[in-house]
Amino acid sequence: MVKRQLTRFAVVRIAANATRYALCVLLTFLGLDPKVAMTLLFILGVLANFVANRIWTFGHRGRPAGALARYAVLYLGGYLTNLAGLAWFVDVEGKDPRLVQAVLIVFIAGATFLVQKYWVFRADPGATAAEKPRPDSVPAAVHEQRT
Repeated sequence: MVKRQLTRFAVVRIAANATRYALCVLLTFLGLDPKVAMTLLFILGVLANFVANRIWTFGHRGRPAGALARYAVLYLGGYLTNLAGLAWFVDVEGKDPRLVQAVLIVFIAGATFLVQKYWVFRADPGATAAEKPRPDSVPAAVHEQRT
């Protein structure tokens, strides 16, 4: 199960981050500050990733509001880590923002997988059996069509 979740998480993250990175490079090329570009793209990416990871990666069937609140806390931490990393390595150390952003994406992705698996998309306390994540990370409607 972990291997399947990790693979699906990687597919979602690679697609989202490749898109976000390309757009970040484009926006900074067009003159937008790297931290502003990252901020705008980060917000849009968070919402798309929540839906994809909740349904496809982790098969979470619990209360979406609880998972979204935990997801928001996780991504606020990820955002602050990303912003601090850009501020330090670009503004203080003078490093290339494209390289710094690429490294930060990889680091933050690994950390967020673990936090999503064990905290964000866990079964909510008091969840019914129908609300608990499916062992194979397939939404119930898809699973029922298979059988």
